[in-house]
Amino acid sequence: MFKHVLDNILNRMMPNANGTIRKIGLNMFWLILDKFLRYGLALFVGFWLARYLGVENFGIINNAIAFVTLFTALYTLGIDSIIVKELTINPHKRTELLGTSFILRLIGSLITMGICLTYHYIYSDILVFKIIAITTLMPIFQSFEVTDFHFQSITKSKMTVFGKFVGLIAVLSLRIFFIINHAPLIWFAIANIAEYLATSIALIYIYQKNVKDLFQWSYNQILAIKIFRESWPIAISMLGTFVYFKMGQIQIGVIAGEAAAGIYAAGIKFSEFWYFIPGIIFISVYPNLIESKRVDENFFNTKLLKIHMLMIWLSLSIGLIIYILAPYLIKYSYGNDYLASIDILRIHIWSGVFIFLNSSSQIWYLANGKTKLVIFNNLLGALVNIIANYFFIHQWGAIGACYSCILSYMVCNMLAPALVSSSRPLFYQLIKSFNPLNLRLLLNNK
Repeated sequence: MFKHVLDNILNRMMPNANGTIRKIGLNMFWLILDKFLRYGLALFVGFWLARYLGVENFGIINNAIAFVTLFTALYTLGIDSIIVKELTINPHKRTELLGTSFILRLIGSLITMGICLTYHYIYSDILVFKIIAITTLMPIFQSFEVTDFHFQSITKSKMTVFGKFVGLIAVLSLRIFFIINHAPLIWFAIANIAEYLATSIALIYIYQKNVKDLFQWSYNQILAIKIFRESWPIAISMLGTFVYFKMGQIQIGVIAGEAAAGIYAAGIKFSEFWYFIPGIIFISVYPNLIESKRVDENFFNTKLLKIHMLMIWLSLSIGLIIYILAPYLIKYSYGNDYLASIDILRIHIWSGVFIFLNSSSQIWYLANGKTKLVIFNNLLGALVNIIANYFFIHQWGAIGACYSCILSYMVCNMLAPALVSSSRPLFYQLIKSFNPLNLRLLLNNK
């Protein structure tokens, strides 16, 4: 019955849409529903948590998550989009592809754990070390998310929504329980890990129930080498991405203190809340665009231009709304102790324009086999971010990190493609997508 309701809605919204577009639209609905439920509920409980912990402790636990997240490229190895593409083209190799990717991600997770624990054992106090030790379990549990690659490849991401929602309920329940019982800081790190553990269990159950070949997964050394050869440019570029995505949070803690880091963390929560949207659009349209690239190059470029425009104007609309509502969002969610986060939010929200464009640009790089150029872009952005953070944070505190984010995102996702001749077609496409006169293309459902 619910599916029929969705079909009717899609019929009204896109009366001329073909079956593929309708399938993508339905898939995007499930992904958006998942993210809104997950992030919306998490944000609501996060307000309560921020008030309970106070600015400094809130900064400590967010810095721990930021530090581990910094190594996302190491424990994911950039294989996600590669495996989805392979599953789309060669679904009969599913057991080898998923088994091999699982082992690769597990190895990356263990290496990440070793690096994080070694660093904080040397440089951090015992409390921070314990929090990091717990947080580093996150990548290990996330290794089981490879089961989702199969559902992405067949555009049926709704299958995994339930599993991820189970993890969300687990962590939110624990956070509320710990707040009510006045638990110390370290227990909230445990609650964060509970989400990934519960999600992993649920995803394994869903995959085995629907596909029934989990115990047939196998590791293929030759395939692993092939995957790694194709994915390492993406992994290195991801490292650059997460350096300029999370380094500001870490550098604020080092330069300005944990309290300033807490103010920054609260301010960017509303800004980063929307970052799931470009990821959802990417997951939903990527298989279809890859297929269209094989059929007609011009058709592919036209469709990708429309995706660029969607990213730009959607992010600008969100930015304007959040800028206006920022004082009310911060005051009535985090409280008076976090009022300094208003300016953080009003500046940081505009970085979303380039974050949104990054997802659509990734489609161009992957489809054209130019993933090595992404390394240059992201490392350049990371370098700009680290240097700018050093000067800007000393000059303006946490607000300086916001300026640094916007600058580095713009360099990486907008200006860097213009510096290399082979990626200039993408740069011209991005420039064209900012032209409001081209918005009429979005009204064409073909």
